Amino acid sequence: MALNIQDQNDIGIRLVLPNSSSGSVSGTIPNVSAVYENEAERIANENQRIVNEQDRQNAEVLRQASKTEMDNLIDTVETALARGDFKGDKGDKGDTGEKGDTGEPGLNGQDGYTPVRGTDYWTTSDVTAIQNYCVDYIDTQLENLNEEDF
Repeated sequence: MALNIQDQNDIGIRLVLPNSSSGSVSGTIPNVSAVYENEAERIANENQRIVNEQDRQNAEVLRQASKTEMDNLIDTVETALARGDFKGDKGDKGDTGEKGDTGEPGLNGQDGYTPVRGTDYWTTSDVTAIQNYCVDYIDTQLENLNEEDF
């Protein structure tokens, strides 16, 4: 039996086989490479669709997680600020600035006030009383100290 390839195209191969009763039998064998190519393309497209959908879902999960983490971070920072956690030690005194311009002269005011003794300044007895109080306080505090305090 001889095989006769009559036509070949993208769809398949048309074969004609000799047959003793009718002279010949013909049929088309599908072009397997084209079928596999179409199926491979369909599978690749479906896989890409699945990957794209998964990427979209992952991006949404990441966006939600990032928003939650940012909200938590903001709360943490605001709490720390309220507690004063970020307040550092007082810095060194800065340099003295340049002397400013002289201002406009003011209006003439009333004569100054003369302080009154015992009201505006201490008398000798006032100074003595303050000194005695301080000495007594220091002595009392020293008596209450233990050796472990040193």
